[in-house]
Amino acid sequence: MKTYILKMINLFVALWIYFPTLNAQQGDTLFIQRGREGKIGFAIFAVNENSDRKMKNDTVFLKSILKAKKEDRFRLKSEATDEMGITHKKYLQYYKGIKVDNAEYLVHGRNNNIEVINGDFQDISIETIEPTITEQQALKKALEYVGAKKYKWEDPNMERFIKQLQNNPNATYYPSGELVISKDYLKGSNSFKLSWQFTISSMEPDNEQMIFVNAVNGEVIRDVPLILSANTSGSVQTRYSGTQTITNDSYSNGFRLFESRNTTLGNNLIIRNNVTIHTLNCLNGTNYANATEFSNTNTNWTSGNWATFAQNQVALDAHWGAEKVIDYWTNVHSRNSLNNSGLNITNYVHYNVGWGNAQWDSNNKVMCYGDGTTSNPFTSLDIIAHEMGHGITQFTANLAYDNNPAESAALNEGFSDIWAACVKAWAAPNKPIWLMGGEIVINPFFNCIRNMQNPKSNLASEGPHPNTYHGEFWSNANEPHFNSTVLSYWFYLVCEGGAGTNDNGDAYNIVGIGINKGERIAYQTVLYYLNSSANYTAARNATIQAATAIFGTNSQEVVSVTNAWHAVGIGNMYPPIISGPSQLCSTAIYSISNPPSGTASIIWTVSSHLSIVSGQGTTSLTVNYDPRYATRENITASFLANGQSVAATKQVEIGSVGFNFVLTDPITGNPPTNPVNERDYIFSMKPQLITLTPSQNEADYYWTLTYAGKSSSSYVYTTSGYGKDFYVNVPDPGPYKITLNYNGDDCIERYTEAIFSFNERGIFLGISPNPVSAEVTVEVIDNTDSPYDAVRSTEPTYTVQIVNLYGIKAYSGTKRGNKFNLSVSSLSNGIYDVIVSDGIQTCQEKLIVKH
Repeated sequence: MKTYILKMINLFVALWIYFPTLNAQQGDTLFIQRGREGKIGFAIFAVNENSDRKMKNDTVFLKSILKAKKEDRFRLKSEATDEMGITHKKYLQYYKGIKVDNAEYLVHGRNNNIEVINGDFQDISIETIEPTITEQQALKKALEYVGAKKYKWEDPNMERFIKQLQNNPNATYYPSGELVISKDYLKGSNSFKLSWQFTISSMEPDNEQMIFVNAVNGEVIRDVPLILSANTSGSVQTRYSGTQTITNDSYSNGFRLFESRNTTLGNNLIIRNNVTIHTLNCLNGTNYANATEFSNTNTNWTSGNWATFAQNQVALDAHWGAEKVIDYWTNVHSRNSLNNSGLNITNYVHYNVGWGNAQWDSNNKVMCYGDGTTSNPFTSLDIIAHEMGHGITQFTANLAYDNNPAESAALNEGFSDIWAACVKAWAAPNKPIWLMGGEIVINPFFNCIRNMQNPKSNLASEGPHPNTYHGEFWSNANEPHFNSTVLSYWFYLVCEGGAGTNDNGDAYNIVGIGINKGERIAYQTVLYYLNSSANYTAARNATIQAATAIFGTNSQEVVSVTNAWHAVGIGNMYPPIISGPSQLCSTAIYSISNPPSGTASIIWTVSSHLSIVSGQGTTSLTVNYDPRYATRENITASFLANGQSVAATKQVEIGSVGFNFVLTDPITGNPPTNPVNERDYIFSMKPQLITLTPSQNEADYYWTLTYAGKSSSSYVYTTSGYGKDFYVNVPDPGPYKITLNYNGDDCIERYTEAIFSFNERGIFLGISPNPVSAEVTVEVIDNTDSPYDAVRSTEPTYTVQIVNLYGIKAYSGTKRGNKFNLSVSSLSNGIYDVIVSDGIQTCQEKLIVKH
């Protein structure tokens, strides 16, 4: 007899992530968003095992779906797998082997399936990739544009400093050029040009910037600042945080503000190794190489115990604050310093003369803090967390910091304010979490630099900021600090919740999820889901995807994240959700969660085989069904909210719903191949889509096999059994009818059936185990019986041989029955053929002997 295995296929209904302003594609593309030029910026796909959309083929897939040219290439920049098992890959775009500036694309997936893609793919069309001006000619143009009086490579002390900082004897501030393809922002054309890219470090004035020079005509086409500042005019005894404990060390002159330590968790697992935190005195200059130690004769850095306490107290704030920031990232996000690789932290206090600012120097990767003139010194905890937050962004999403239309600089500033709030909530929760820079403000009419809770506040020293995208106070010049508050206010609403009406007249009512969940979503966003040129729409998509990955589709976290974006003027609200059973066994109750803000009325409708028992017009509906039908039905709630109609629909199953199953050959593990005609493999299916996850109880599955080849009862062949896998011993090619009944915990009986037949005849071998060391079991699978005899009257006898690769017999004998054992303990290691014959037909299989 020929044995086949019938197996269940579990079909999962894809859960759609709601982006109401955009249209989903047909098939397994759940969501797709295109930019102004029609290129895909964000897309979500359902898992489809039959698709070639696999992580191992991701670059091939990207080239196909993005319609890339043959000259385009994607080169892997980074790859990481998060705690949810999602792998995130970031690719850089190259055109004819030259990097395209700020063109990055990200691929996200699990179990080798690509689920999400997002990024900025550019359609490059340039006349040449051969520069007509040399690197040195381009550098001359860049230096003429910068026009500094003195550059850092001209100062021997600064050259020594960069070598020490990078621990590289060849390091220098002298610029080297890289050929890239970059947009022409300064000339206003916004078109791509072949360009030389330089990092220019100057001392007079003190600055770090990236300059792009057109490699064909020598024009400067882009200027990117590398100094990211706080942008405002206005046991240690710290100035802003009271008495605290820090770590310092001893050296030849006493004790200094220098720490080299290992930080451990409660289980003594070291998670940050030898990250130094060093605070230096820049002596009101800008030359890092001239900075000196803050020294004390003892470890009590307090008034009366430190001779220079009055003039240098703010250095204690800088040192303690840097410790707290690093500890926050270590303990909350398990991140090893700003770059996740143990970057040493250096603070320069008393930077410049009367300088009212603070900055992250992204080229040298250090922090600088001014003493202020119309403000207090810039060493409060939130300022420190903000500046070091720029470092986090640089080493994750690397959001570009120039005033191009991508709005990435505003996002960069917004995330730094977010990290400042998170650090305060973790390290100093008694401070006003949502007021940025409140402790450095001197003017009594102001209480902060920026207000994350109320961006339009007149008490912010920078002035009112926007709380709505392109709303009141929005900077059309793309000033990043002003436009950053759309992101930081979004974060406030996600964490704390809130209700109101935005500048577009849209009402909102947000359920807060708390800062602990909010910071996880924000970090996951910059770590995995944002690219360097992201704008506000990309940030919305990325945060929703991050929340979905962490907390799941339709979770409150996803709802709050989505609705908070609607509150700041980007995208629609998350749709209302109808909760209730997906299969009806009896009368059931369906409830509305997340109704639209400002809902005036609710109208329920149900499809023809359902009926409303009670609850019309309320948020809770009782429904009954007609048990005579086996169908998929809809329950819909329609809302009138703020003069607009919104609807939500839920599908439910009633009656019998079919299952899929496949016929599997136990020898090959595959369905039968090479059918002679269509009767060799025919399926006649009930509806194939199911929404019930099959029960794990094998008794819920009942199979029936009936021989359907003859109408006479004398030829009927019937067998049955329970289980997810049903092993079928059939007496001839068929045809057969197989029926599967399912009766799970939901009290609904489902069934499906198939008519099929085979045209394969002969005997086949099953051998196990293989490889084998002692004894092997051989099963003869025989399909040569008469179609009219279900069972043979006698057991067959077979001649059996084991032959090595040289044709030498290692065993010869006879065996009775379709299943028998053979001893191979005396055979040498190697590959053999097992040959079995019934005198008419012969079959053989390979056997591996391995002791």
